[in-house]
Amino acid sequence: MQVHVVTHPEVRVEPDVPVPEWGLSEVGRDRLAHLLALPWVPRLTRVVASTERKAVETAAALARHGGLPVALDAGLGENDRSATGFLPPAEFEAVADAFFARPTESVRGWERAVDAQQRVVAAAGRAVAGAAGDVAVVCHGGVGTLLLCHLLGVPVDRRHDQPGQGSVFSYDPHTGSVAHPWVRLGPAGRGRPATVSPVTTWEYASVITANDAESQRAGVSVKLPGGTLERQQGDTSSVLNRLGGEGWELVSYHSSGAGSWGFEQFWLKRPSG
Repeated sequence: MQVHVVTHPEVRVEPDVPVPEWGLSEVGRDRLAHLLALPWVPRLTRVVASTERKAVETAAALARHGGLPVALDAGLGENDRSATGFLPPAEFEAVADAFFARPTESVRGWERAVDAQQRVVAAAGRAVAGAAGDVAVVCHGGVGTLLLCHLLGVPVDRRHDQPGQGSVFSYDPHTGSVAHPWVRLGPAGRGRPATVSPVTTWEYASVITANDAESQRAGVSVKLPGGTLERQQGDTSSVLNRLGGEGWELVSYHSSGAGSWGFEQFWLKRPSG
């Protein structure tokens, strides 16, 4: 069973219309053809969407293809940006950068990233509850990226953002393992749908180092796919070097601490299979 997180393709921008009421543009509707050509679409048993019009229109195309109803969940809605309303593209991108960079702050009145992430993770859980097979979750780039960060176990970071409107990633709802990161549907345009290029399937691991200078206690632990956090022999460098020799590559790094206590976390990935 897989969950396929789909973002709506290109929209018709109407500055005088509330953003949740924007519909798909002609280019966006063309891109839907490539979504419907994906091999997992016939396996869908459920389609759940944000209540925003562009997401509903995308979900409706998927649902019609398999004769399924569309379930709506407001928890899949994009981060609340009503405090600013429509922003010109350059200004929007700057505020979006700040939204991801300062997840615990309300940037210009926008919903905080940490709150939006908690909301979309809960909604994704509701979407798959009791499902007998593959599920499509149709949402938006911002909250989709927050969900992906949660599944990868990494801090909120725009580096994990979708490559463009009309993208998809898939994951196993039982293990939380991400089958592949964002893939852009397309190219957009008329005519025969293109075949989506094969993508590398990744598995992810984390290395955690904790240190208490006062007690001189330190430890390095590793969590591998499907396993639990296990204490390791050696220091951080030796553990990372060993994992590198096993094909793991560093994805991101996070550290924090206060007083004599310190904490580091390294996120790694390698091709699976």
